[in-house]
Amino acid sequence: IGMRNIKTGLSVLVCLLLYRIIGRDGYFLAATSAIICMQDSVEKSVRSGFNRIVGTALGAFMGMLPPYLDPAFPGVDLTPVSATVRTLLFILLCNLIRKPDAIVIGLVVLLIIVLQQTDQTPVAYSVDRCIDTFFGIFIAIIINRFFRKPVPTEDDEPIEEERSAMYSDMLDTIGFVKSSDPEAGAATRGELARQRLHLELIAS
Repeated sequence: IGMRNIKTGLSVLVCLLLYRIIGRDGYFLAATSAIICMQDSVEKSVRSGFNRIVGTALGAFMGMLPPYLDPAFPGVDLTPVSATVRTLLFILLCNLIRKPDAIVIGLVVLLIIVLQQTDQTPVAYSVDRCIDTFFGIFIAIIINRFFRKPVPTEDDEPIEEERSAMYSDMLDTIGFVKSSDPEAGAATRGELARQRLHLELIAS
């Protein structure tokens, strides 16, 4: 299990526990936002978080429109049509403003609002869902900040230099064998590839 997987699982755990402690609904969206926002580094998580915030805001705004724009057809449920049209418009809008990374989380928010089953007003419900999304993004960034990948120290430099020298020797050997005997070169390349993989596993 990689570090990113551990951080993602921890983000989901924190979201669910905190929402249970404070007795708030909306933990699904908070956990989903944390999963989507979790990246390999803090910088990537912040960048991803910004795109998700943009998507959440746009999705919430577009999600508030259906109750006011849908024509009144008594006895006809236009929710599926409304959700489909707004999904297409939202994707088009995100592409126009060059925010394709905002599409996924924005559509999640939009559909949750459009397909809502609640007594809250559209505005209040949209604000609540935005808060849930921001909470999940915040948790993902914080956890990514405190669970970083170890930074190489000065003690690691000789190991890196030794690995580089080994790789260089491997490439020289491959070039020599390949030029003298193609069949032997193929076998040697396979053996050296296995050795390189072994070295990388040891170093990690």
